[in-house]
Amino acid sequence: MIATLCSGRRDLGSEGAEPLGEVEMDVSRRCSKCGQSLKGYASTLFVSVFAPSEAFTICGRCAAEDHAKSLVSLAEADHIIEETTENLEELDELIKKCPQMPPLPEGLESIAVTPLSVYRTLQAYLAAFKSRRMEIIAEMESEQRLQYQIQKAVEAEDYELAAELDKQRRREE
Repeated sequence: MIATLCSGRRDLGSEGAEPLGEVEMDVSRRCSKCGQSLKGYASTLFVSVFAPSEAFTICGRCAAEDHAKSLVSLAEADHIIEETTENLEELDELIKKCPQMPPLPEGLESIAVTPLSVYRTLQAYLAAFKSRRMEIIAEMESEQRLQYQIQKAVEAEDYELAAELDKQRRREE
């Protein structure tokens, strides 16, 4: 399959769009990073307008791992885990409403973005975010971790847990 790269609008028929070049897209391609098949996960094709022949594709699993590495704080990790969980729940409802997806044209299975491929990709993101969260926790000092847990307990109005964690913090001082 050949993809034509354009500037401006989405298609060549749009006013102001200029063809920049073409990229050969192998629909049976594999992730440029891990080498696994892209089938079943959303993927991202990266193309430089300066070197279209050097295009590469990253699978949803590798993109999730890369994104998770950018998380630096526990609050940031918790926030994105919550958002991703909510997105998964919404997508799950959509899939339940329409369990039978129409068949994909032959040869497009590895590049089609379907609700199920997005769901699998979001699951990979959630797993990567949770793993990174555990790394952040392991890197934190005990007092810092307890202070964060106390803050979260107070925000959730779980004052008993907050008091228990505060006692634990004081014992460790």
